[in-house]
Amino acid sequence: MRTACAEHQCAKRGRIKRAGFPQTGTSLQLKELASDSGPDPVGDLGTNERARMSDGGVAETEPGARELLGARLRELIRLAGVTQKQAAQAANERRRPPGVDITDKRISDWVNGKHVPAEPELTHLVNSLIAAVRRRQQRHGLSLQELGPFHSGLLQPHHWLAWREAARKQGSLHDADTAQRPGPVDRPRRLPAWSAQRLGVHPAISATPGEARDQDFVLPQYVARAHDALIQAHLRAAALPSAAPLLVAVVGESCTGKTRTAFEAMRAVVPDSFELLFPTDAAGLAALLDADAPAPGTVLWLNEAQVYLAGPLGERVSAALLRRLDSGGPLIVIATLWPNHHQSLTAAPQTNSTDPHHLARQLLAQARLISVPDTFADDLPAARRMGEQDRSLATAVRLGSAVTQTLAAGPDLVRHYELPSGSAGRLGRALIEAAMDARRLGVGGPLPLAFLREAAPGYLPDPERARAGTGWFTDALTYSRMLIKQIAVPLPDVPQPTGMGALPGVVGLADFLQHHGRLTRRAMCPPASFWQAALTYLEQGDELFQLGIAARLRHRLEWAQRLYQRAADAGSVPALSHLADWAENSRTAEQLLRQAIEAGDPNALLRLGILREDAHDLAGAEDLYRQAIASGDAAGHTFLAALHERAGDLKEAESLYRQAVRHGAIGGLGSLARLHENRGRHEAAARLYRKAIDAGATSNLIFLARLHKQTGHHEAAEACYQEAIDAGIGDDLLHLAEMFHRLGHPDYADEVIERAARAGVLGALVVTTHPHDETTSRSLYRKALATGDATALSLLGKIQEKLGDPDRTEHLYILAANCGSQQRQFYKRWPNGLDPDGTPTSAL
Repeated sequence: MRTACAEHQCAKRGRIKRAGFPQTGTSLQLKELASDSGPDPVGDLGTNERARMSDGGVAETEPGARELLGARLRELIRLAGVTQKQAAQAANERRRPPGVDITDKRISDWVNGKHVPAEPELTHLVNSLIAAVRRRQQRHGLSLQELGPFHSGLLQPHHWLAWREAARKQGSLHDADTAQRPGPVDRPRRLPAWSAQRLGVHPAISATPGEARDQDFVLPQYVARAHDALIQAHLRAAALPSAAPLLVAVVGESCTGKTRTAFEAMRAVVPDSFELLFPTDAAGLAALLDADAPAPGTVLWLNEAQVYLAGPLGERVSAALLRRLDSGGPLIVIATLWPNHHQSLTAAPQTNSTDPHHLARQLLAQARLISVPDTFADDLPAARRMGEQDRSLATAVRLGSAVTQTLAAGPDLVRHYELPSGSAGRLGRALIEAAMDARRLGVGGPLPLAFLREAAPGYLPDPERARAGTGWFTDALTYSRMLIKQIAVPLPDVPQPTGMGALPGVVGLADFLQHHGRLTRRAMCPPASFWQAALTYLEQGDELFQLGIAARLRHRLEWAQRLYQRAADAGSVPALSHLADWAENSRTAEQLLRQAIEAGDPNALLRLGILREDAHDLAGAEDLYRQAIASGDAAGHTFLAALHERAGDLKEAESLYRQAVRHGAIGGLGSLARLHENRGRHEAAARLYRKAIDAGATSNLIFLARLHKQTGHHEAAEACYQEAIDAGIGDDLLHLAEMFHRLGHPDYADEVIERAARAGVLGALVVTTHPHDETTSRSLYRKALATGDATALSLLGKIQEKLGDPDRTEHLYILAANCGSQQRQFYKRWPNGLDPDGTPTSAL
């Protein structure tokens, strides 16, 4: 199904005034953007070298590859309108990966072909320069597409990695950089050299509060549980000399013992002769895999695997890991994940939308899954016995079955946060809440202290802010960094990725508080101070982009636009596509989308295709969808198929849907099933719906149930309804009921609602509650607020609207928006969006 972005439709109606680019550009502006003083670096090269550069492609490994890389870098600096010294300064002002230090001398060496930059250095510098070029583009209202394919190629980051690889393979006797850094930064070491602390295992509390500790890191006795035998069996078999590579995913909530489980299993059954690699970050892992590491006889340790798989490099890393798993063993890859991260990485797309984790889902589908339970409810006797020799463990067991959480001081951290003492405590709580909101809305990296300082005032009541003295931030920081149970800190230091010491000026957030914040703050929108602090102090483009999405989902449209713009300036390619939704006209929107395409965003091809369809340029739309397919985006098949289906070319549509399925676009299965259903091929449709369901697209259960109902297979329909309820897709059932009402089948709708209500789906319980039943309504309201159920809150709002209570209606709709529920009715109710405090935004 093709659905237009609600924001885009709102923009087309012109109800929000939004900033755009100048509408005209002159040849003089084009010349100014591309020109600068000094010789033409392309003109200085030979004819063959210039030909290779002009097509924007990847240079072959031959004499001149190093010089070509330098010339391209010189030209990018020229397009950015800066000197080499200014380029170094600008790059160093951005948050840098570990070990990256850009100087004008180093840039000069790279530009002149003397040295080849390391991959993290080149990536950081190029991203900084591309952001500067885009800022110049926006000032002049220009597209570099007008300057020729060579310049377009310079704005595609993946080209730079290939050009660097060609230059690196060429080699040079005078390349000091390569001689000093022959490979990736992360190095393998034998298993015994890795401590539990270094691999991310949480230390434990002391046995007695106030007790002096004999060592810096307390590791209590390990209590084996049922899952330990399973993971040890997998690792034991994978360590055999003849074994194939193996991926093990250990999944569990915060502080349940995931990392300790993996560490103990590895220590128990993997030979000490194995080496272990623990990449610093996704870039480090990508560099390792590009260098054909890890070698056989290695454990690849991916603690908090979402760091590697969910970010901008996630699909690249996933593809490389898939290739490595198909190579020689023995190789053991151990990944730990929270359940929500595992769900987001493995969830199949439910409609014909883009599939951001297509390769990550394929990767995790190959994993041996180890589920770690939340508690020791079934293992308390064994824990008590071991507690006789371990006082820390004995203390934790006495406090209940959440043994690992207690050992990691989780409950005490929550008490410290929820029950602050004195003014310093309340000030410190504001810092912790700002950190919680940052984490739950998409900021995964270190949190700058300056960001927390500027965000905190909005979390405090006016009297508290008025009483705060000049040293308030010091007091707040002291409380929020207090050592709890002599082991845990709410806002801990962030260690240097390599070497010793902490990163200056930043903090993290304790895992258990991060988990607690996700659960308790789901119906809260951060204050204006939070969003302003993010714009001012956060620098990572992908994090700013995620915050923009969070603002949009909460109908904070003005902040979403500003965050997307800031993200684009910081180098986020997807942000350019989202900015197109705010364009003043289709020309400006197309200009932004083409910038995104030039930067290598395949999703922008699909969005531009939709724009061409809206302009009735079907040939242009088809060309763009085919470009998306050529770039490897399987969703392009489904968009192209839908285009042909709407044009009445059902044969071609069916062929394209089948191609989409072959290329891994699971949404194509449901579309193909619908196509067969509409053509009366019910048996084929039923088979395809079932294939889609088995592949993970569980929303097709409701369509299969409908098909069974229509064809008289009532028992099969009954089974599908129950399967849908068991799959937990309650909101989908409510949507199905709404669809039945629209189609004139109220009996079907009532049946679906009743089934969902019996299963405890909160929204269905709201629908079945009598409007004047205040007691039940209040109970449902409290449950919806506690769980962040936006659908239930919105339905409660509709009830109050029918009862004629505008204040309650407004309050409930605002809470639904706070939960991150983007609904069409919000655009009608608040056409300009909401301010962070819930006040409708005034027209700009």
